[in-house]
Amino acid sequence: MGELSATTVTVDVGSGASPVDPPPDEQPPVSQRATGLGVAVDVSLEALASARRASSGSGTTVASPVCADGARLPLRSGSVAALTARAVLHHFDDPTAAVAEFARTLAPGGRCHLTDGVAMPPAEAAAMNAEFTDAGLPGEPHGGIDLDHLVEACVRAGLTIVSVEVVGRAVFASPPHVSRVYSTDRFEVVAERPV
Repeated sequence: MGELSATTVTVDVGSGASPVDPPPDEQPPVSQRATGLGVAVDVSLEALASARRASSGSGTTVASPVCADGARLPLRSGSVAALTARAVLHHFDDPTAAVAEFARTLAPGGRCHLTDGVAMPPAEAAAMNAEFTDAGLPGEPHGGIDLDHLVEACVRAGLTIVSVEVVGRAVFASPPHVSRVYSTDRFEVVAERPV
């Protein structure tokens, strides 16, 4: 990534088809946005191409697509000012290891903004995954994230918890793919690398 300073790099892990667009309170000052680099990381080349098109002309820093596994980010340690992972942690085989990897990339004072659904009861997750299987679709490996374990993972990775909030509902599946809506509470965790 060259010699970019940590204050200029914002990363969106599991960006899907969205451009890099951190929450307003996580964005660097306007003076830094003009020269900054937004990095969209996803394992899907198709999703990255869509994110690139979506960011073009949006007024935000154009996302630089990086096709990579979010659990093994091709970024230098301490090189990232802000990292977002929105509705993606439940897709990782080991969400705790992913959080440790996110923390590795954060610069001192860098923030990690995580949102996802709280873990649904095991029987409900099993029912949802059975419907996915019946429909020929891949299942959800975790059916949400245990919020207490996520907070512990952040702390073990050397991050300071700034805030933890439940902010609505997260929908994991809905018709026509399954027979009903499967949803849980949606959380937001903000954690920071100490200065």
